[in-house]
Amino acid sequence: MNRDGSAKLDFVQNIEFKFIELLSCEFMASAEEVVRQSITFRYNSVKSKVQLMESRLKDVNNLVKIKNPSLLLQLQKANPMAHGQHSMMSTSHSQNMNHQN
Repeated sequence: MNRDGSAKLDFVQNIEFKFIELLSCEFMASAEEVVRQSITFRYNSVKSKVQLMESRLKDVNNLVKIKNPSLLLQLQKANPMAHGQHSMMSTSHSQNMNHQN
């Protein structure tokens, strides 16, 4: 990156005795606040998807618990992360993200 925040990325293919420029992209550095907003948006988007999937998993677990409790126990023994520990990890990760702000 240059001192003025500009940069250039070239994709070049080496064909025996010559180089062919396939693609050339010029970039400008974004303001720190723009980068922070983008990261926050992406993080919150992934976090909401995780919450949705955890909710779906909980619904499926409840259904399996009603229909076949022994199967649920076997699934929980086979995958201990599916039994509540994942939520604790995502909570500690979100706390780390909040401390960085």
